[in-house]
Amino acid sequence: MNFLTGVDLSEASTTVTERDWTKPISESQTGVAKAYSQVPLLYTGAVIIGHHIGTVGAERAQVRVASGVYIVLDGTPLLVISDHVLDVYESFIREDDRALFQFGDEQLRPLDRLISRSSKSDIATLNLSGLNPTRLSAPLSASLGLNVKSDASPPMPPLTAYAPSRWPPTDVVEQDVVFIGGFPEQTMRLTDDGWGLSHQPFTIAGAIVTSLTAYPPAFKCRYEVGEATVLFTDDRHISGQPGANVMPTDFSGMSGCPVFRDPGPNGIAMDLIGFVRSGQPTLGTLDCTAATNIHLDGKVD
Repeated sequence: MNFLTGVDLSEASTTVTERDWTKPISESQTGVAKAYSQVPLLYTGAVIIGHHIGTVGAERAQVRVASGVYIVLDGTPLLVISDHVLDVYESFIREDDRALFQFGDEQLRPLDRLISRSSKSDIATLNLSGLNPTRLSAPLSASLGLNVKSDASPPMPPLTAYAPSRWPPTDVVEQDVVFIGGFPEQTMRLTDDGWGLSHQPFTIAGAIVTSLTAYPPAFKCRYEVGEATVLFTDDRHISGQPGANVMPTDFSGMSGCPVFRDPGPNGIAMDLIGFVRSGQPTLGTLDCTAATNIHLDGKVD
């Protein structure tokens, strides 16, 4: 499996046969289905914005969390986020120009690295050239950043750049089966001293594309509330009750989470086909913008 050139599951042929492809993902969590479920988290990190306690003091400190996707297109490393998340950051900047924007342990000035943005497709792309990619998932030591800890169990894999073998991906179609993962804001917890943050990554496996929008390309997908598969999550931290079930209704604040398409029984690689814009967790529906809105040069429609 070479995560730098896409998720190649060609060596998992013996595992593929373990999955009953006639059943929903939630009923077929063996072998390759589980591997598919982990894919979104390989390329996704928490995007942290707000006013840090070290710059504004405890009374004004405020932090928001979204998801960002680390991707390489035409040799350029990019961070893909929701455009409305950048809007929120700009509101923090207007209050205090020392506002925090952090991806992994890297603190950025996102407006200085902006390649393109679109409110219509709700996508913004940032150029990560010159940053050390290995540091994007390393423990934090910066004095004015947040010390980020993942509560994931088992531990999260290192953050990896998604480098697709072709771009753009093929169009989304109704009934596509997709996997969605990231860092919902609802699972974020600040430490009592305000200098640390812990988060709970998640994956929803086996959501179904239910409808399409032509321009800008977008789609809706749906999953069964209470039956979505959740990985890399300690449910006690979400529900507050040991042993309680994780409910997808807890997953508010899913902006920027990547959507990967199930390649089916004959496929060997998963395609990044979109990003979550918003959702109605109580109904199990998500509004997504299509990855085809991003051109090879990082410009956005």
